[in-house]
Amino acid sequence: MFDYQNFLPRYIAGGNPSNDTLTHYNAEIDNFLNWCNANSYDVLKDIEEAEAFQYLDYLSKEDYSAASINLKICAARTFYFVAIRLKIISFNPFDNVKPKKPAYDDGDIDYFTMEELKEICTSILNRDDPTAKRDLAIFMLMSVEGLRTVEIHRLNDKDIFWDKGSILVHGKGKDSYIYPCQDSLDILKSYIETRPEPITDEQGKPTFIGYSQKFFGQRISRNGVRWSINHILLTAGKKEKGRSCHTLRHSCGTNLYEETKDLRLVQETLRHTDPQTTSRYAHIVNRKTERKTAIISPVKDKK
Repeated sequence: MFDYQNFLPRYIAGGNPSNDTLTHYNAEIDNFLNWCNANSYDVLKDIEEAEAFQYLDYLSKEDYSAASINLKICAARTFYFVAIRLKIISFNPFDNVKPKKPAYDDGDIDYFTMEELKEICTSILNRDDPTAKRDLAIFMLMSVEGLRTVEIHRLNDKDIFWDKGSILVHGKGKDSYIYPCQDSLDILKSYIETRPEPITDEQGKPTFIGYSQKFFGQRISRNGVRWSINHILLTAGKKEKGRSCHTLRHSCGTNLYEETKDLRLVQETLRHTDPQTTSRYAHIVNRKTERKTAIISPVKDKK
């Protein structure tokens, strides 16, 4: 086995991956290597296209989402790409392995209405535990400002500019500034003023930290953010299958469009590069409000 971890950073994220991205790639490659070991495959000698498709079949049977499978296959493909660059092997067995891309339609956009968000906020405010202020700040940044799980995880105190009312967000592929509403800023400030002292790491002084004995004061992990949101939704009685962190981001996009009818504003808020991605929110809101089929209802005049 070659020391791929030393060379991997050169070939992902334009040669300048964040520590979080690098950790994620390493974890997924390790998962692939463990699968190879479990099946007695030499990763550099035995894996050809047939075995690569076998790995894809394994992931599908494990009931991973289409998005997760895409990421895992991408990591395995990158592993062999590095090996080719180092002239250890001559071909990439994953070149022709194309997982099914995540399919989205309007039915996939689950979101919380404004009334539901108020109920969830009330549930958090009624909690009497040390993590309540942290969870409320995370909830606001995700459901009102549209931040992703990874962006909550990466946020540092130095990224918050109180005088300008802005936050530098370390997102997918690039960093950008957001301008949260005053409610979000006030709740964030209240949390920071009362939280325990964070443990500075290689990324900086983390804004959101863990409270468990094992991770007390350390940067909250992405799984930690997911756990917090699940706890919030369970406590509020809003947890259902499929409702998770990204439901909050969908709530931001859908509710903001419903209130403003400004698609460009939604695109800027969610920081979408492709306006077609943003248009999904307009589509679902318009279909919900216009109810076009009413004009052909046979009982239209009977009510």
